[in-house]
Amino acid sequence: MQGHENDCENEKKWGFDLSQLYLLAVKFYKEKEGKALQLSYAARMEFVSLTQQVAHGPCRPDTLPQLGVLDIVGRDRREAWQRLGDMSRPDSMVRYIEMLDAACPIFRPFAEAHRRDLEAQERRREEERAAEEQRRQADERERLQRELELSRQAETKRRIQDGLNRQTYGQFRVYASQQYPGNPEQQAVLIRKLQQQHYQQYMQQLYQHQHRQQQQQQERQQQQQQEQQQQAADPVTASDRVPDGDSMSPDGQRRLDAESTTHVPQLTSPSETDASDDSGQLKDDDIRRLAEAKMWIRGDLEQFKATIRSERTRGVQTVGQGQVVTVRVPARADGTCLFWEFATDGFDLGFGVWFEWGPTTQYEVTVEVSEGADEEQPPGEEGAVSSPGQVAENHTARTSCVVPVYRRDCHLHVYAGSHRFPAHESDAMGVDVAPAGTLQRLASLWGCDVTSAEMAQQLDQHDKLASFRNQFQLPKMATLPGVDLNMIDPSDEVIYMNGNSLGLMPRRTTWYCEKILQQWGDMGHETHFEGLLPAAKCDLEVTESHARLVGGCLDEVAVMNGLTVNLHLLLTAFYHPTPLRHKILIEDRAFPSDKYAVRSQVRRHGYDPDNSVLLLKRRPGEDIFRMEDVLRTIRENASSIAVIMIGGVHYMTGGRQRNRNRIVKVGDRCLVPT
Repeated sequence: MQGHENDCENEKKWGFDLSQLYLLAVKFYKEKEGKALQLSYAARMEFVSLTQQVAHGPCRPDTLPQLGVLDIVGRDRREAWQRLGDMSRPDSMVRYIEMLDAACPIFRPFAEAHRRDLEAQERRREEERAAEEQRRQADERERLQRELELSRQAETKRRIQDGLNRQTYGQFRVYASQQYPGNPEQQAVLIRKLQQQHYQQYMQQLYQHQHRQQQQQQERQQQQQQEQQQQAADPVTASDRVPDGDSMSPDGQRRLDAESTTHVPQLTSPSETDASDDSGQLKDDDIRRLAEAKMWIRGDLEQFKATIRSERTRGVQTVGQGQVVTVRVPARADGTCLFWEFATDGFDLGFGVWFEWGPTTQYEVTVEVSEGADEEQPPGEEGAVSSPGQVAENHTARTSCVVPVYRRDCHLHVYAGSHRFPAHESDAMGVDVAPAGTLQRLASLWGCDVTSAEMAQQLDQHDKLASFRNQFQLPKMATLPGVDLNMIDPSDEVIYMNGNSLGLMPRRTTWYCEKILQQWGDMGHETHFEGLLPAAKCDLEVTESHARLVGGCLDEVAVMNGLTVNLHLLLTAFYHPTPLRHKILIEDRAFPSDKYAVRSQVRRHGYDPDNSVLLLKRRPGEDIFRMEDVLRTIRENASSIAVIMIGGVHYMTGGRQRNRNRIVKVGDRCLVPT
């Protein structure tokens, strides 16, 4: 009872229970004794005896060790302890606290400050617990919303797939029965694969259509704003106008011309630009752009083929494997759009559309069928055109890509599309649109020399991509090692040109890293499946963009590991050297980690890298391998080469290795296993 009464009294007086207050008093005594706390010898003996009484209870001399003859301080401490008699532990604590409070006036403020600090810590803990609970509830709500959204998306996907499958099942079943007659299991697998590819193509076209609609809506809003500004400055009323891009048909109906929804700026001559704008500002008309093409598919494949065959025209072409068909359609002065439709009998093919700038000299549609670049050709001969981009390289006119070359399953659908090309008059002007001509024209427009600093500043000022510079963190001179700070301003940003190794850090990298680390701390292993970029499925975020980049389907592309790890995996699978065939052909000055991977694989099989790594050399003064040199090296070492590993783009020079199909073809013919 006495101890309980002491606890209650101390709670009221000090704000602590007795044990906490005693421990605080002992801590204060040890820190302040001899400094802020000046005590007599007798008082120190009494403080020590009270601590012994609290720790061990009453003094029992018969249970304590003998003191030395000269241990005067120890004897005085033991006598002071014996004088306390049977004083209880709580009473000893109270007496210790009261003596300390009487001996040192700053003890009470010290205890009060400590109490307030403990209360503040408790409040912070309560706030943190409340905030954590709010975060937990918010995360739970977000998780439920995500699950609901995923459920909705899955249901929407299921409904779309069911609808598409009902439309195409008959066609796919007929095609599958032709491919695998009498094998229902293989037919079912092929039908499912075709249905999945059809769904992916449908969704891709749907997204593109939505994106075009958004762009068209933005352009219409901008056009409306411009018209409103013109109406405010022009006394002619809106009712007296016919909107730009609209025309009146003979029956009085207004027809919306495609020019009103897809703006195609025309490139004017320098004299016209100078006359229309003396401010020196770069206008949109100074940049030549192309309208976006539209593409769609139809299901009437057999009917389309029958119609084309019945016309008995050049609409039917026989194309062999590896061949390239180039159809040139002149942009007529009385035309505005190009339309196309095509299908094949048994195989898919790569299809693309390119626009060639410059005056038209050919007014007939021409069709050329040539051998692709994957066919072996004698050294020294030029490779055949294998893509529209390479068609452009064989002509002096400048070309622009309208539809990239992607693989189209035109043996399953009829592919159709249209593209509104620029007006014929602007092409016939013969304006120089090469980079050098463009720079000269802009320099004339701005009234400066093309090699001057003013020209560079003008280009920076009118660069529409200049804002991307602020998205990267440029190092300062002061933070780089080995810089003489006496010769430069330490606060200046560096001119960073090391793009082929470690580029600049995007500023949002820090945010993403901190976010992922915070999720790790908050959710633990759940970050494998939830939150921003879940670890178990983070590769799915970029699979679609990679599929578009390489021209493959989603189920054909996987994102995994790093480049060097993947090289090791590939070489482990394909490099099986023998005493006669043990060499790996790789380009000279390849990326260092590529060379390390190749050399380590050679060592793993017990061969000498200096003898088994064959370097493909460039000619002196040239940055790109010549095709005849590549093919000659393969033929000369055909009996000893086991693997050919040549990069498509060289990391240091940016040079592209074109006609790689020829290298594959020759390698396949020459590297016969022994």
